[in-house]
Amino acid sequence: MRAKLGSVFQRRKKLPDGTVKTLSPWWIKYTRAGQVFRESSGSDNRSEAGLLLKKRLGQIADGRFGGLRRSACA
Repeated sequence: MRAKLGSVFQRRKKLPDGTVKTLSPWWIKYTRAGQVFRESSGSDNRSEAGLLLKKRLGQIADGRFGGLRRSACA
């Protein structure tokens, strides 16, 4: 069996009335050296998120992944 390297998912939010709403955009999740990274794909298209995941996994395999930068939130 092959190890799972990452995943593509949509976040969900539970509303006050108890219903669950699926949010856009798609997100990716992957690990590097035991650290979990979650990143928004910025797209409503699942296949675009899958391409971003493949890109990140390739960067990790090639040693070009330096981590993610925090966005400046005011």
